[in-house]
Amino acid sequence: MEQAANWLDDYAKRILPKNVVALVSQMTRQGESWAINNLGHIDTGNTLSTIHGYRNGDRGVIVANGAAIWIEFGTGVARNFGTAPHPKAAELGIKPWGTYGKGHGASFNGWYYPDPNGTHKYTDENGVTQTYSHTLGIPANHFMYNTAQELRRSCPEMAREVFSK
Repeated sequence: MEQAANWLDDYAKRILPKNVVALVSQMTRQGESWAINNLGHIDTGNTLSTIHGYRNGDRGVIVANGAAIWIEFGTGVARNFGTAPHPKAAELGIKPWGTYGKGHGASFNGWYYPDPNGTHKYTDENGVTQTYSHTLGIPANHFMYNTAQELRRSCPEMAREVFSK
């Protein structure tokens, strides 16, 4: 029995870490792919390029930076009226819609922001004209939260696949 136990311990030390690394790598790749494919409403590839997955030892990390944060949590009450806030917003200290910055997102009429390609022009008292665009905000997408939930759901199946090899 002792010999068998030693053999199992040795086997676990040699094989288990390789399988764990393989599982974490597979889940990280799959999570990055799901996050990118579920991002939803984007205007350019700049936002897509801010989503990265990488392995950090025995952990997988999927990161979304830049404008992706606004897509995850949403902006403006007009675009998010009647929907529940992000399931993790309070835990992460994310302020309610319309309270960020100057609070313009609290208006159901939306707000204007400086945009060189904007269609709205404003000339100030000094004769300087600036162009603006109008927005009602961005609907919350929760693509990262949904990716985490999907990874949690699919982990046992991926583990069976990896550990059966």
